[in-house]
Amino acid sequence: RLSRQFSGRFDGGAAAPLGCLLFSCNGRGRGMYREANHDSRAIAEAVGAEVPIAGFFGNGEVGPLGVKGLSRKAEDAGECKTYLHGFTSVMAFMYDTTPRPPPAAAD
Repeated sequence: RLSRQFSGRFDGGAAAPLGCLLFSCNGRGRGMYREANHDSRAIAEAVGAEVPIAGFFGNGEVGPLGVKGLSRKAEDAGECKTYLHGFTSVMAFMYDTTPRPPPAAAD
């Protein structure tokens, strides 16, 4: 599912994230998936293994339900509300938003 949400997002000149913060529920990981690093591996597969990931496990995660802008449905275009979640992972991606000069014109 994560790969579907990020599929093509960084193509066509869109900048890849500089890093990711990952906050996962204590109930996830080896206890839920029977393997370590499930969530961080899914992120690396979706956005690229070169994107550094840091974070920790917690007992409840605070974050939006859905991500504004990733859904193509008109009814999902409004503001996202924040909720307390359980058995989830919440991610925050960091980007360089420094304005770039336009490319030089070809002669």
